[in-house]
Amino acid sequence: MSSSQKNSSGNGSVNTIVVPKEQQTLVDKVRTLLLETPSKVTKEDQKIHFKTLFELTARLIEMDPLNNHYRELKAVSIFSFVDHCALPPQMAIAKLEEAVQIAPNVKFIKDRLNAFKQNNKISTFPPSSTNDNNNNNNNNRSKEVESNGSKKQMSIQLFARAIESHMKGDLNMSFHYSVAAHENDPENKEVNLHLGTLYAKQGKFPHANKHIDMAIKGKPTLYDAHVEKASLEQKEGETTNAIKRLSVLFKSSETTQDLKKRALLLKIFFMNYAEQYNNEKDIYEESILYHKFLNIKPYTLKQSSIKVAYLSSHFCEHPIAYFMDGILKCHNKETFEIHLISMGTQFDDFTKKFIGYVGEKNFHVMRGSCEKVAAAIRDMKITILNCLDVHTERDGEIASYRPAPIIVNYLGYPNTSGIADLIQYRITDQYADPLDTKQLWTEKLIRMPSTFLCFDASHIITHPITAQSPFEKNGYITFGCYNTLSKVQKGTWAVWKLILDRLPTARIAIKAPLFIVESAAQAYLKKLADIGVDTTRVLLKTYSMETGNHYDSYNEMDISLDPFPYNGTTTSLDSLWMGVPFVSMSGVTHVHNVGRSILTNVGLKELVGSNPEEYVNIAVQLASDTEKLKYLRTNLRNILSKSPISNPKQFTIDLEDKYILMFNEAL
Repeated sequence: MSSSQKNSSGNGSVNTIVVPKEQQTLVDKVRTLLLETPSKVTKEDQKIHFKTLFELTARLIEMDPLNNHYRELKAVSIFSFVDHCALPPQMAIAKLEEAVQIAPNVKFIKDRLNAFKQNNKISTFPPSSTNDNNNNNNNNRSKEVESNGSKKQMSIQLFARAIESHMKGDLNMSFHYSVAAHENDPENKEVNLHLGTLYAKQGKFPHANKHIDMAIKGKPTLYDAHVEKASLEQKEGETTNAIKRLSVLFKSSETTQDLKKRALLLKIFFMNYAEQYNNEKDIYEESILYHKFLNIKPYTLKQSSIKVAYLSSHFCEHPIAYFMDGILKCHNKETFEIHLISMGTQFDDFTKKFIGYVGEKNFHVMRGSCEKVAAAIRDMKITILNCLDVHTERDGEIASYRPAPIIVNYLGYPNTSGIADLIQYRITDQYADPLDTKQLWTEKLIRMPSTFLCFDASHIITHPITAQSPFEKNGYITFGCYNTLSKVQKGTWAVWKLILDRLPTARIAIKAPLFIVESAAQAYLKKLADIGVDTTRVLLKTYSMETGNHYDSYNEMDISLDPFPYNGTTTSLDSLWMGVPFVSMSGVTHVHNVGRSILTNVGLKELVGSNPEEYVNIAVQLASDTEKLKYLRTNLRNILSKSPISNPKQFTIDLEDKYILMFNEAL
């Protein structure tokens, strides 16, 4: 736990002892703001007032997710927002429900929520009592049917606006229309499904589960809801359940071919996270099944120049953009004509920067069916289409229509596409995929000379590293893992427990968005206790609301623990940049060797184990070598910046050589 808390038992219950100075300062600021009366000032002042309140309370919960007082401050801030800003009833109810989720024991918030619901409730049929009252009851029922009918019609209209806003990329407005639609017809299955997916995008998994479960209960054959439910299960670390659900969907005789394809692709992707499937053949065999759904068109190369297009939904603030930034900046525009094909809806500073690299006429935003997008790409006469998402988005399906003569699998999806003779190449390196790899690929592996990653740290360069290591301040080593929770399997914790057993004072910090909900945090701690982990030594942290806070939180960690079998990538490089070394374990698949590739390329291959015993020994030895930890804290950023991973100019030259090789092979 943090220095402000100590668990009184293994179930994660908490007693406050000492509040660190930084946290107490934030608490005082929050209390001061809550005492002010923002209703007497302008709307702009109100906006600033509540934005500040939400940022401060989010920071407090990020520091100490299980601190009930901090949760109550966050909930009261939301209550104050509702109280002063005259929100529409449906929006007020949604915000109050959020407050109750965060702090379920604050009675006056629950009372206000119930009052809002009572004042805006949907009429229901009254029970019929005696024959004498039949006429009155029939009149009442007629009025209620009319009322319910008008509410349902209003819900349909609001939901249509929600979908329209979603298609335009305005997810915030789509969410508010969906909340209003649900308020008018809580049983509408499509509204519940859409609202659930939007809550999932916000990281509010309990809300998402509630609405998606309602959609499934209302219509068990609403298969899209089962797909979304599987995605939620995977994000909450229940990957095996997600895979089972998708397998049932895939095998069902009632499932459409398109939905079978979608379920299969998600299942294949999720299998990368599950230790029981992460071997050289299981995912390959499932990937081959995908080939049956495709109608591959022939494409003969007739071009003399090389037009390269990158296809992705993430030319915005996203890990894909972090790794593509240096490449796009350094491409030789005289030899290669570079295009970006965006399937995404987010437009931000990264997008503007990328448009500046390739020019407005070479940045293409495409919408519509995969077949139509593929036809549009085909009309562009692209030579090499580099799919940066493959099965994590719709790239794989677009590729199935053969939009270009040469198609490459790179970056976003870490396994084979399973589409033999269609996606012909996979870009990797000798450490992530050794020459003697037993993993099966339908693509030809193109190994870069040093690394398959090109990391541009310009988006995090301003975040300072604290001079004092956490162990010097705390008196114990803090391990951490900031990867998505689905990468942290039961077997991962079994090995981490061995590290804690060897280092009796050490702690482990782990992040997940669901930890903002106390019941979810306690449920996770119970799972750990059930496998013998001492939960008094586990610090649960919520995802940082601000990017800067995420990087600053590495200043609270001494050593990162790379998860397995699915290693980290962006988080591992973030960790190195912030002066925190990480320990990794290599394996038989690409996803199990990414850590090995990164550490070898920065000259720290001694931090890579080949089995659980070596992994534990390395972690324990590094934790015991405080001088090495101090040295790495001071020098890791410089080491990374001088490594092949952070040399975009040379990386791009090497990549362009590979493109020329592919082009010559296709002639």
